[in-house]
Amino acid sequence: MLEFEQAATALANIGAKLYQQNMVPATSGNFSARLDDQRIAITVSGAHKGFLQAKDIMLIDYAGNSLDERRPSAETLLHTSLYRRFADVHFVIHPHSVNATVLSKLCDQYLILSDYELLKAFPNVTSHLPARQVSVFDNDQTIARLADKVDQAL
Repeated sequence: MLEFEQAATALANIGAKLYQQNMVPATSGNFSARLDDQRIAITVSGAHKGFLQAKDIMLIDYAGNSLDERRPSAETLLHTSLYRRFADVHFVIHPHSVNATVLSKLCDQYLILSDYELLKAFPNVTSHLPARQVSVFDNDQTIARLADKVDQAL
């Protein structure tokens, strides 16, 4: 498993790269890394993702509670639900790119991807030919409710 310092460096590097690609404007988005079966490293609330430093990464438990008295990302429960559900997930990278945001507004409940090489990123997909349905969820300021909807869909 990752040590906190390794996770903080990795998350800061990811933030810088995504910021260069306009995927995390200003304080949008959030990132986390599984450290062990009790702790997760996650971005603090309000940190600029393009300029993350170790001080911008904090510790939480799997219920989303702060372990160092700082405030985690508002979307923490989306991260913790994925770590609880999938033991092989080691990072959650949640960008807020303009393109993805606009695309999500054009879709109702799901987006169908077909004829894209990107489909090979899905488990057991070895060509661009099969189509995959990707769920789209309405934004909800009650993150616990949104996390529950995502968890039910999974």
